[in-house]
Amino acid sequence: IELARPEALAPEDPEGVRGETDLAPFERVEGVWRFRAERRGVYGLGPVTLSAGDTLGLYSRSRTVPYEREIVVFPRPADITDPGLSFRDNFGIHPSKGIIEDPAWYEGTREYTGTRPAKNIHWKASARLSIPQEKIFAPTSHEKAFLFLDGASFLDAGDEEGFETSLEILAALAGRLSEEGASFALATDLLVNGFPAFLPSGRGPEHLGTALELLARCAFAPGKRPGSLLSRSDIAGAGFLVVSHSPTLEKAGAFLALPSARRGRIVFLFLKRSDSETATIHRALFFEDLSRSGAR
Repeated sequence: IELARPEALAPEDPEGVRGETDLAPFERVEGVWRFRAERRGVYGLGPVTLSAGDTLGLYSRSRTVPYEREIVVFPRPADITDPGLSFRDNFGIHPSKGIIEDPAWYEGTREYTGTRPAKNIHWKASARLSIPQEKIFAPTSHEKAFLFLDGASFLDAGDEEGFETSLEILAALAGRLSEEGASFALATDLLVNGFPAFLPSGRGPEHLGTALELLARCAFAPGKRPGSLLSRSDIAGAGFLVVSHSPTLEKAGAFLALPSARRGRIVFLFLKRSDSETATIHRALFFEDLSRSGAR
């Protein structure tokens, strides 16, 4: 039996992907092949060629069997420091209901206004001050981020190695957000093979796995325009982290043109420095600031 494979997927066994065995009538044999991928991506396997014959080699027969499988290799998460981002969003922001408060987080009291339920009245404080007092609670909130890979900036620079580094940085950031229990969405303007270019907001190990698969399937080729990805309603209230090649106002324009409520929640993460342009961008970090081993 011989299994077709791409050259980038190297077998650990020096004999490659060819195996031989003896079979008695109605016997079943199982085996395992182990591969090593030197870089992230999606690797196809198959078809399979079966060759059979007698012990003396007097008669043989071969047949190719359709066999299509994929091995998805996630990007290797970069070794990064904590970027110190705080993208917190209050639950329950609604014009008619206001912010939902968490009764477990008591902050203090204030004079009762009569606009809230009587169960919020602090009776002991009211008796002490002879004025009705109500309890104040902190709003329920959680961390919510939108990770966007500005792939067009890497395409314009022709920097495929830097593009691969950006995927490793994003993989590490997605893993950190998942460990913290944060919700995050992920999108890119590059071509994603066999997968949507936008991952809606979610959290948990399964969501992290889907995000890593999106990054694994990214191709160094143009995809959707960023405008259609930034207008999604399910990223409302999220902080934006834009991963780009280098600071240019032309590239940052699509994000800086967002409403002021969102513009203040945008952080740019650049591979290359450009001091002349960086000063005009609201908040900017660089890969070398996050990497424990410095820029590569």
